[in-house]
Amino acid sequence: MRADINDAWLDDGTLSRLGQGVVNPSTWAVRYDPQCPSEFYRGYAALLVRIGNAFRQNANLAALGQLIDAFDSAIKALPANERRNGASFALMNVASYAERGTAPQILATLDDELTCIARCFVQNQARGL
Repeated sequence: MRADINDAWLDDGTLSRLGQGVVNPSTWAVRYDPQCPSEFYRGYAALLVRIGNAFRQNANLAALGQLIDAFDSAIKALPANERRNGASFALMNVASYAERGTAPQILATLDDELTCIARCFVQNQARGL
């Protein structure tokens, strides 16, 4: 998989469906900023989907390290905007998971985090953010 995120932005309907998973609202409410622009969350979710799909194909920490490096370069090439900021922030989190977790733990975390981020997108977009 190419580490290109520029052509992988998730549409509103996809984000709405992703946000329908089970999530503990109290955890979600304290972890994610309710004032963050929805496009930040679009970028965040797009990165989680792309890196999650690629990591599932080769779920080992060495491969994840290579994905992180490749996506880091790809994100730096994006125009400076909220989508890029969200993708960059997501990648920073993924890199921290790679330092401390196992492949199964990281995959589960990516799935759960995607649900939360998609909900953030839907709610903040509805609020005009």
